[in-house]
Amino acid sequence: MTKDISPIYDDIADAIITMKLVPGEKISEIESSKKYNVSRTPIRDVFKRLEDNGLLEIRSQSGTFVTKIDMGNIADLVYIRNCCEYAVLCKLAGKITKEQADHLYDNLAKQQELSENISHEKFAADYFRLDNEFHRYIYSLAGKEGILQILNADQPNFQRYRFITFLRQEEELKRLNLVHTNMVKALVEDDIQTLRDVVFEHNYSGLRGIDKVIDAHPEYFMNIR
Repeated sequence: MTKDISPIYDDIADAIITMKLVPGEKISEIESSKKYNVSRTPIRDVFKRLEDNGLLEIRSQSGTFVTKIDMGNIADLVYIRNCCEYAVLCKLAGKITKEQADHLYDNLAKQQELSENISHEKFAADYFRLDNEFHRYIYSLAGKEGILQILNADQPNFQRYRFITFLRQEEELKRLNLVHTNMVKALVEDDIQTLRDVVFEHNYSGLRGIDKVIDAHPEYFMNIR
């Protein structure tokens, strides 16, 4: 019976996206097969799938390495997500209930609490999880969760970029929390103009602030403009 490799793929992909495995780091077939208690054949299949999705680079005679984050196409991906998110929010504007809005505000309260009480490394991982839950809930309310799944599945390197933007200064992340709060408020009030502004700010603030992260960790990136 063929072993399902999806859980192994998901675990390694998550480790890469959340920077537990950093760009340029070597990853071993032998160590991975021991860790997941499988033969090297399914690990090779997982590595090939991760390579196809741009997260690993398999170098002949050298080994397998976590790829660097390619900044060459990030701006285009930000544009795509900005357009999709604005369309989804417009569909939902004025239609969410108080209970649904309270669910989103509760998520944002947890994000705010993280910024005040958790160390920086733990903060980034937990903030990333809450941010994903926040957006997943919005897409699901609009009946468009499938779009988010497509975007996330097709853009694993973009997820790494998103995660690494949470390694910015704490005050910048508090401003992001305010953007999220204004987003929910605009949804409740059916304020399309404000939605357009906050969605743009939300998606492009990371791109504007990424220079500080690149300066701190230039070895993580490629095609830096």
